[in-house]
Amino acid sequence: MFDLLIAGLINGNAYALVALGLSLVIGVANVVNFAHGSLFAVGAMV
Repeated sequence: MFDLLIAGLINGNAYALVALGLSLVIGVANVVNFAHGSLFAVGAMV
């Protein structure tokens, strides 16, 4: 059970970092940067 908790926290942190990066780019530049999502997808495959 503890292993699942740790895995969930790690995945949640990864999603939070992606969401933070996207919201930061949208907030500052006021555009949607599609390269951010593609870099996350490549990073998930590696």
